[in-house]
Amino acid sequence: MSEIIHHLGINWKIFIAQLINFFILLFILRKFVYQPILKILKQRQKKIEKTEKKAQALEEKMKNLNQFEKTKMAEIEKKSNEIIESAKKTAQEKQAEIIQQSKKEASQIIENTKKLTQEKQDKLIDELTPKINQLIVISLKKIIPKKISSDEDKEMIEDVISKSKELIKNNE
Repeated sequence: MSEIIHHLGINWKIFIAQLINFFILLFILRKFVYQPILKILKQRQKKIEKTEKKAQALEEKMKNLNQFEKTKMAEIEKKSNEIIESAKKTAQEKQAEIIQQSKKEASQIIENTKKLTQEKQDKLIDELTPKINQLIVISLKKIIPKKISSDEDKEMIEDVISKSKELIKNNE
């Protein structure tokens, strides 16, 4: 074996010195390079985990906010529908009330017009009655030449007047 080692050109003293140098270099690298790098990597991993936790918390908050928003929107829509329905109902009630009041006013106007017309007609009859009586008397005197007593005259005039009034009322 020593022949093979010698044949390969390995010197034990140099080999041991290189081996010691290797372990020293390994110790230095481990102490000053590898551990700080591991420390930095652990810190980064912790930051990443914190960031992931924050992201999950934010995502959970977003879900809660979305759910809250949907709930509020449903409530708002429900309230707005209730308000609309209430407004429609109020409008229908007002419309019915206005229609009823208009019908009442129209019937009052018609009734007042009928009363006024009747009053005017009665007034006109009252105004024309004396003139008609005179015309009847004149007409009767021309038709009936003989002289009638005043009682008969009155009776005949009243009969003609009542028949005239009936004719006028029937023509209405």
